[in-house]
Amino acid sequence: MLVAVGVKVVETAPFYIFATFVVSYATGTLNYEQSSALNAVSLGAALSTLLIPVMGAFSDRVGRFKVYFAGAVAIAIFAFPFFMLLDLEQNWALFAAVVIGLGIVWPPVTGTLGTLCSEIFSARVRYTGVTLGYQIGAALAGGTAPLIATWLLHEFDGAWLPIALYLVLTAIISLTAVLFAPAIAKREAAKEPMISDAPASVGGTAS
Repeated sequence: MLVAVGVKVVETAPFYIFATFVVSYATGTLNYEQSSALNAVSLGAALSTLLIPVMGAFSDRVGRFKVYFAGAVAIAIFAFPFFMLLDLEQNWALFAAVVIGLGIVWPPVTGTLGTLCSEIFSARVRYTGVTLGYQIGAALAGGTAPLIATWLLHEFDGAWLPIALYLVLTAIISLTAVLFAPAIAKREAAKEPMISDAPASVGGTAS
């Protein structure tokens, strides 16, 4: 279950940074209009809505692990350009930062996470494992992300570097967790009970 919690971290925390914290940061710390920030988030969300099923279908071809791994690495890499773009205080840069973060680098992670988690557990404990992993991961990394980002911004005098490093940390946690996923999935599959062949006729008549 710890693996399921771990892989949820980079899906949840960056989402709240890209979609929620960015609004207060752009309008409170920087000089963007609230309407511009909200429109950027709306556009990023619309693009992610299109790309999530595309990433899911792509993972069917190349594998869940590869797509998820690439997405987590992309989030870590984009953590710094995200804030560098915002600091330009140009509307095009705001839109570019949010659309790339929320609409492009995040979908490979969220589009594969559900199936990736379900494949970790055997059918015997799948519902419990996935549910607990999702909810605990979301509680630990999701709702706390804007609070942590706001606290870091205050503690470091408005500097965005600690927040970018926080995003990188979430990626490292999830990348570490997902590395254990194949071995755990194999171990769980080995626990599956052998299903014997069913009789040809359940209620067969005596000859």
